[in-house]
Amino acid sequence: MRQHPFPRFLVLLALLLFGLGCHMPAEQSRPASFVGAYSGTLPCADCQGMQYRIQLGEDGRFVSTTVYLGKSDAPFRAEGEYSQDDQGRLLLNPGMDDQQYLAVDGDGLWWLDREGTRIEGSLASHYRLTRITNSMEASADATSSGSLQTPASPASAEGSDLYLRKWQGGIRFYALGTEPFWSLDWKKSGGWVFQTAEGERIELDETEPVYLADSGLTRFRFQTPEHRISLTLEDKPCSDGMSGAAFDLTVALTVQGNSIATPRLYRGCGSYSADPRLHNIWALSSLDGEAVMASSYPKGVPTLELNLATRRASGFDGCNQYGGTLTAGPGGLRFSAIRGTLMACSGEGVLYSLSKRLSEAEVTYTWKADGRLVLLQEGKAWAEFRPAD
Repeated sequence: MRQHPFPRFLVLLALLLFGLGCHMPAEQSRPASFVGAYSGTLPCADCQGMQYRIQLGEDGRFVSTTVYLGKSDAPFRAEGEYSQDDQGRLLLNPGMDDQQYLAVDGDGLWWLDREGTRIEGSLASHYRLTRITNSMEASADATSSGSLQTPASPASAEGSDLYLRKWQGGIRFYALGTEPFWSLDWKKSGGWVFQTAEGERIELDETEPVYLADSGLTRFRFQTPEHRISLTLEDKPCSDGMSGAAFDLTVALTVQGNSIATPRLYRGCGSYSADPRLHNIWALSSLDGEAVMASSYPKGVPTLELNLATRRASGFDGCNQYGGTLTAGPGGLRFSAIRGTLMACSGEGVLYSLSKRLSEAEVTYTWKADGRLVLLQEGKAWAEFRPAD
C-alpha cells in the first residue's frame, strides 16, 4: 500500500517547533540590567530618614528592608512581586494598596511618587537609590590587606564605583581619557604610571604639586631621561563621554620627549579615590571632645550619610535634614555649601551645629580601632561618628 506523505510533514514540523521552543527560553532567560540590590536613605516626615534597601530578583520578585532612623533600629521587611510598564518604570506590588513606582536610571533607581513621576523640590536628590556593588560592601579587613573584590559585572569597572575599586587597588588618584584612550594612576605607595591603548607605558617618580588657588588649578611636572610631562588638574566636574562615570576634576596632560617631534596633548577626567569604609550612615558620638547625649536630641541624634557613588553628603542635625555634594581630595574630604530644611528647634545655636560645621569644610579623617570615623581640621579632631546601623 502506498504511504501518505502527510504524517512525515507533521513530524518535521513538530521537530522544527521543538527546536525553536528549546532556543527561545535561553534568549528570554537573560536577567534584566536592573536586577540586583540597591540602597539609600529616603526623606521621612516623622523620622530622621528611611534607610531603605531592596533586592530585585530575576524571577520578578523583590525583598526590601526599611529602618526608620531615630524611631527604631528594627528593620521592617517586605516582599512581593514587581513588573515593568511600557515607560520602563518598575512597579512594586502592582494592583495592590502598597504599590510603589521606581525609575531605572543607569546604576541607580529613583523613588517616584504615587502617580509614578519624579519627586521635585529641595530634597529631590535624596530619592535616589544606589546599586550595591561588591566594592561598596568590601570589609575593612579586605581593604587593608589590599585584596581586590571581583566586580559585579564588566561594565561596573567604568561605573560610579570605579574610584572605590581604585582605592582597593592601591591608587590614590586616577585619570582616564578617550580619543585616544589613555590612563594615569598615582599609586599610594609612590610614583605614577601613564599608559596608552597603543601599549606605551611611562613610569614617573613622585613630584610636588603646585597649587594655583585663584584659578582652581593644580599642576605637576615630571622629568625622565626620555620624557617631559606636564599634568594640570582643574577643579571642574567631568564625564568621560563613554561610560557616563562621574569625575571630580578635568585633566590635561602634555607629553614631550627626545623622540617626540610635536608635544602630545591628552585630555580627560580624573578623581581622587576614596576609602570604601566611608560609604555609610554615621551617627554623631562626640563633638569637640564632648560626648553626644541622646537625651539632648529629642528628635534623634545627628547623623551623616556619605554616599561615595553619588558624591552626596546628607543627614539630620538633630533638628533639620541637610544635604550637599561631597568630593574626595588628596588628603581627605571636601563638602560643598550645605542646604537644609528650616525648622526651628530650641537650643539650636548650641546643639544643631553639625550641618553648619560641614558646610564648605575641608577635612581629613582617621579611624579608631572600633571602626569609628574621626573628622579632623588642621590636625585637630572635632567630630567622631559611629556606624548608625
